[in-house]
Amino acid sequence: MGEGKMERVIVCRCEDVYLDDVETSLADSDGPMSAHELKLQTRAGMGVCQGRTCGPLIRSLLRGHSELLADVKLGPGSNAPARPMTLLDLAASRSDAEARSECVEANK
Repeated sequence: MGEGKMERVIVCRCEDVYLDDVETSLADSDGPMSAHELKLQTRAGMGVCQGRTCGPLIRSLLRGHSELLADVKLGPGSNAPARPMTLLDLAASRSDAEARSECVEANK
């Protein structure tokens, strides 16, 4: 790296989003920007990891920009299933006859 030059800082490696892209989106906004709006504009937090890697940095950038939202939970959230189930539990939860009869009734 040459003197005086700085490489672009990557924010979201899954979606290849750089810091200057996020800063441009934040600067172009008319007011406070939510994490959802930032995700829609830059795709940061929408990759394979769903924001688990870039989420803390995104939240920090949003807090720095949107002081009005400082107390609000910001950033990509994850929605855990209500109750984790294995496929075996799911398959065992209904008998074949019960499933067939419901399917026949629904298709009459």
